[in-house]
Amino acid sequence: MTEAEQAAVFDKVKSLLIEGDSFEAVSYVNGLGEPLEVARHYASLVGELYSKERSVPSMLFLGRAGLQYCLTKADDLAVQDPDLSRKLKGAAKVISFNLSANTWPGWGDEGITFSRQDSIAGLDAAKLNLRMVRELGEGPDPLSVSHWAIGSQYMALGEYEKALAAFEASKGEAIVGNNKAGELLALGYIGITNILAKQIDRGKGELDEAIAGLEGLDTEDSRFFIDQLKTALDIFSS
Repeated sequence: MTEAEQAAVFDKVKSLLIEGDSFEAVSYVNGLGEPLEVARHYASLVGELYSKERSVPSMLFLGRAGLQYCLTKADDLAVQDPDLSRKLKGAAKVISFNLSANTWPGWGDEGITFSRQDSIAGLDAAKLNLRMVRELGEGPDPLSVSHWAIGSQYMALGEYEKALAAFEASKGEAIVGNNKAGELLALGYIGITNILAKQIDRGKGELDEAIAGLEGLDTEDSRFFIDQLKTALDIFSS
């Protein structure tokens, strides 16, 4: 799939969403070729509808349609072509994480507003992502990220006990994977969640410890994580 081909698909989908209906757009994407090619189009559309159109409703509709497509095809092909079935589950894993990430208000992206229903949809996608990671047997680092995605949506929904449990699970998987940056990131989100839950002294201590540890690592990822934590704290504390 070339950039020009994907641009043409994006333009066609935008036109159908405006001049036709969303189900016609889904029917069009589903007819774009072999299953993995269709899955790649869906993955690309999720990113473009978010970054270019700033349209969370369209992104969610197309993204969820893409997930249904991938999961249905994976089930249909489980016996006939188990390798392709696995690859389609891998595509569902990617789409589901991106849907969850793109419905979380903690990034501070300009020009995008989120509803509580968006967070609920994002949580559902995060739970699917965790299921795909488990079914694919991908190990502790992807599991840590999946649990973080679940925790981030619970935090956005104000369900702090569930958020803490998910972030603790994320931290635990990072420790198993010897991923110090991931462990500290999870600790930082534990701190933010405790601050939001009015356990302020405890939360500040955890967040300060996480940021100090990330500063000590001094990598590109750790610096990004520090900015991410500070941005999320500002957004959810306001």
